[in-house]
Amino acid sequence: MTVRLLNRRFQFSLAALFVVTTAVAAVLGLTPIVRTQLALRDLKNEDVEVMCTDWGYIVSIDSRAANRLHSSGPNSNWALESALSDPKRFAAAHALLTKINQRKVTLRRDHYNEMRISFNDGHYDFHAEQISKLQEFWRVKLAAEQASDE
Repeated sequence: MTVRLLNRRFQFSLAALFVVTTAVAAVLGLTPIVRTQLALRDLKNEDVEVMCTDWGYIVSIDSRAANRLHSSGPNSNWALESALSDPKRFAAAHALLTKINQRKVTLRRDHYNEMRISFNDGHYDFHAEQISKLQEFWRVKLAAEQASDE
């Protein structure tokens, strides 16, 4: 009788351990994805700051959402690439993708790394009509990086 009772407790303990371990692994596995999605939701073009120099535009982005995505590094590329399709987020996503993935940035008088910017009376226009061009730019660039990593 005692052996049978101990055997059942042991089986229950193993089952409980399995369930708890699986739950913890799932939470730890999903946490980065959830954090990335929450940060992406808070990312906006207004987070982007542009400084005009003689050599071209220098773009920076410093917000809580941007810092969270930047700290994830290339793991946030998929989320930022999807944000390129949103007219309210595409410039911020482009700036972060550039910050994360490129050491060399193309500076021109009216462009920042293939993104056209207009400056007028203290306001910047990032030209939402270039979204498809930027999506293609990053699709090709990130695919080439992934191929070189393999």
